[in-house]
Amino acid sequence: MPGLWELLYSDKRPVAQRGLQCLECRAERPHCPEWMFLRVRNGQREAVHFNSSIGEHSAKSESDEHKALKDRIATTGDREGFRVVTEDRAHDGARRTDVTVMGNVAVGWEIQVSNISESGVKQRAALARRDGLVPSWTTSTKKLSEVLRGAPWSLIVPRPWQEIRAGHEIRVAGGVRVLEMLQCVRIPGPCPVKRTGKCSDFHGIWEVYNPTLDDLVRGSAAGDWVPVIVPQSRWMNRFWTRPADRDLYAASVGGLPTEDELALGSRRRAVPSSLSQQEMERICRYGEVSAHRSPEREVFDRGQRFDASAVSIPGQRMPRPHRPTGTDPALLDWSAKSRWLAQPQPCQHCGKPASLLNDQGRPSHKVCQEQAAG
Repeated sequence: MPGLWELLYSDKRPVAQRGLQCLECRAERPHCPEWMFLRVRNGQREAVHFNSSIGEHSAKSESDEHKALKDRIATTGDREGFRVVTEDRAHDGARRTDVTVMGNVAVGWEIQVSNISESGVKQRAALARRDGLVPSWTTSTKKLSEVLRGAPWSLIVPRPWQEIRAGHEIRVAGGVRVLEMLQCVRIPGPCPVKRTGKCSDFHGIWEVYNPTLDDLVRGSAAGDWVPVIVPQSRWMNRFWTRPADRDLYAASVGGLPTEDELALGSRRRAVPSSLSQQEMERICRYGEVSAHRSPEREVFDRGQRFDASAVSIPGQRMPRPHRPTGTDPALLDWSAKSRWLAQPQPCQHCGKPASLLNDQGRPSHKVCQEQAAG
């Protein structure tokens, strides 16, 4: 565009009215514009942040891992027959999604391998929902997964980018759960319903599930995996689960919140402030007992099983598998590398740490699974 520099450089209005905005800052904080102005220093044309506390952005390019994961998700979606768009941009430029996979559900995949703030995740997830997408954030860094929990998320087992690109299996280590029914005697601690002793009933437990990344890409677009928000005592737990598990649990607890309801609830809690003159109190109150308490620190889901005992079934209604007398437990093949977990997780049968996955992708000891399989 000939004369563009001269046109912009001659604009002497206040900086915020000139409309020059840093795109990298906007990608991190869409609702907090960082304005820029133009200058010439030592004969060099420069675009400078008006906020002097923001330093220069280093020239950034996608890492090999980021490129490989983006291509892997796009290839998987295309192979399954879904419509795929990479670097999907909103019409107003406020959103740029790494990969959008559109099937029965339109899922916007974000691959996160660099640092980001939790508020940035929530803002970008809100922009995705505004455009009709179900946001889905994935990372191979456990520390980053704690930041991504403001949106549907998944933690994958780290793999070299060459293996990701070559199509090697990638297991999901966190962010996906299924509703399991365990007999009360197999659940650590007292009965989760009676709060004392044990009973003969079966109670619900949200167990970690370990599908492959390809399964999650396919299943989320097909609607076989759906995001859910399960309120806990001190945090909102977001994860992917099966529609039947979501519906059963929601019916048992009287419904689950949506992201829109959570946002509306936070706005309702905001109370307009008013200022009025009051005489200064000159007595030091430090150390005195008061009714004010600081809010409890938010606790993150770190992969542990958690309670879903709102779903409980009497023991006599749960059919027990029948094994003919004189038969030995079935022997399963446990030699595949894909069965090994990078970090032990509770066995779905005995609850103790297990390093193997059964045929359904759930943590299990070899002996426990073979006995259960009959």
